[in-house]
Amino acid sequence: MPDLGEKAGVMERFDIEGGRKLWGSVRLKGAKNTVLPLIAASLLTDEETVIRDCPDIVDVSTMLKIVRALGSAAYRDGDDIVTRGRITNFEIPKELACEMRSSVFLLGTMLSVLGRAETTFPGGCAIGARPVDIHMHGLGALGAKVEYIGDTIRLTSDGLKGADIKLSFPSVGATENVMMAATLARGETTIINAAREPEIVDLANMLNMMGAKISGAGTSVIKIIGVDALRGIKYTPMPDRIVAGTLIAATVACGGRVEITNCPESFSDYLSAIIKSDTCNICSKYGITTVESYGILPGLGTIETGPYPMFPTDMQAQICALAACSDGETTVIENVFENRYAHLYELEKLGAKISIYGNMAKITGKGFLVGGDMMAHDLRGGAGLLIAAMAAAGKSTLSNVRVIDRGYENIEKMFSALGAKITRTIIIP
Repeated sequence: MPDLGEKAGVMERFDIEGGRKLWGSVRLKGAKNTVLPLIAASLLTDEETVIRDCPDIVDVSTMLKIVRALGSAAYRDGDDIVTRGRITNFEIPKELACEMRSSVFLLGTMLSVLGRAETTFPGGCAIGARPVDIHMHGLGALGAKVEYIGDTIRLTSDGLKGADIKLSFPSVGATENVMMAATLARGETTIINAAREPEIVDLANMLNMMGAKISGAGTSVIKIIGVDALRGIKYTPMPDRIVAGTLIAATVACGGRVEITNCPESFSDYLSAIIKSDTCNICSKYGITTVESYGILPGLGTIETGPYPMFPTDMQAQICALAACSDGETTVIENVFENRYAHLYELEKLGAKISIYGNMAKITGKGFLVGGDMMAHDLRGGAGLLIAAMAAAGKSTLSNVRVIDRGYENIEKMFSALGAKITRTIIIP
């Protein structure tokens, strides 16, 4: 797996020969969007915790580096992540915080264990402002003192206390942060307007197995009764619904037949209701989703992203790529991030016809794309561009692909095993 930290200054690109159908089977591992907060939650105990079936991706590697910098043991054992020992350092190293937005998940845990936490404003993909004010509001309501000193966030507490907290937006990260901080706080905490994503339920399930008392996860009101201590456990996270959606979109765009095992059926059924066509079939049974595609997809109508159960913003780029391959019109409205359309300008290089009006994009598919040279600007946008390149006629290049490695384990090998032709090229300046 490529390492962003060890390859500073080195560029990588994908060379893609498009027009190949996809055939075969893929098994999903644990979801990136749940594994990262689960690692943060594991630090609420100094006992050994094992998180199984974890993807070997850059964001997980970065999270483990941060955990070790905080003083705990953290390492990969095959597909398992193992953490052990009490954290002792209250400062997240700046160079690591700048690599990954999810470093903010650790603040609630650090406050609970150490009573203090410091970090620079977290990094990640350039898809919008993504302010941390909702996180800070929640942690502040539990009794933390929040200070902004230059680009540093400092939180201190002489003991967190339960509170009623109403979030201004059902932020997934803020909901998770407050859940973790409240687990060891004194008294009862109620999160109102909480995020309802399946990843929230997964985190609550793990924390409850560790000894927490959390109810209501998956609804807009979550209650947490603080406990004195948590224990180490072994836990298997939910499979990655965004990787599943990426595979489904790619198969429909390229044609062929792909089986996705260990697949969240509810999400594949949800996509099946959106991708309605006589030219493809998406069927889920016994944890296996089978995708068959044998023609050009018509336009998809209007798709609007938003908090669960609305269409996930992390699938917006992939569905845009599919729309660009269709024969018809699709309207996409992005309600979560204000700067998540960079990939659309790259899609135009393959011949896509796209008009952007603020947070709305109109994509008029012509039934085909042609190869071209593109650049990935962010994780999910890069995955969408790869789908378009695989479906396009002729050769394409996709540069800056290490942003894709943040959330997909060897994505080029996954698709190549299904019949795509993708080569990773390292460019040394």
